[in-house]
Amino acid sequence: MPIENKCSLKNMLNALLGPTNSEQNQNLPPIIYESFFNSTTSYLIDSLVDNYPTRQSLIDILNPFVESAKLQPKNGYIEFPENYRNFLNGNISVKKDFSSECNNDESDLNEKIFKEEIKKSGCLSRPLKIVDITEWSDLTTSSYKYPTYEYPIAAFFGKRRIKICPYDISTVELTYVRKERLYSMAYIIQPDDSYIIDEKNSIDSEWESNAFTYLFTGLQTLYGVYTRDKEFREWGIELKKIGLL
Repeated sequence: MPIENKCSLKNMLNALLGPTNSEQNQNLPPIIYESFFNSTTSYLIDSLVDNYPTRQSLIDILNPFVESAKLQPKNGYIEFPENYRNFLNGNISVKKDFSSECNNDESDLNEKIFKEEIKKSGCLSRPLKIVDITEWSDLTTSSYKYPTYEYPIAAFFGKRRIKICPYDISTVELTYVRKERLYSMAYIIQPDDSYIIDEKNSIDSEWESNAFTYLFTGLQTLYGVYTRDKEFREWGIELKKIGLL
């Protein structure tokens, strides 16, 4: 039996309205709830990225939105995928003596053989250091601090483009946060003007259950402001006191 996701649109709505003992159609129209959920999602992703990678628990929460890709520079520039949202890290694979890159051509090798070949060759993964434009100019024109395979650098030249140095790096492994979906809650109006959620036609949450506390905190805050419900806000304060939020 599959484990139900606590952070689905339906379950989060039930959790949000539970303390007020309210009917969903009375206090929270679907369009308002969707707006709350999408706003909270955007804010939470930004917060998780800002704190990456401080705690494994936060990394795990962000995981549904994390992707990786091997990208080849063109004229020293790397264009990020269309679904790119936030940069997490970039790495290159180099030989142990830092004399050159490892062979990144895995087109004719399956994953297991490729990893074995990399291990045999004694390759290391070196992180790209992201610098601003001023530091980029200083380092790439320096006669003694010029970037190397041991200490490669990159700088943003646009929202989805970085420039890397050394310039002859052929492959960068990018780890990034992809764009979240725009969640929407389809519903069916009942004869008494209430509604039930149409899960089949909804665009449901991508969060996993481990994000519940953070999502609930954001939704609770927005809902408390929306309803101007003093008792609801006080309920949230009490939860924070006992450490549930």
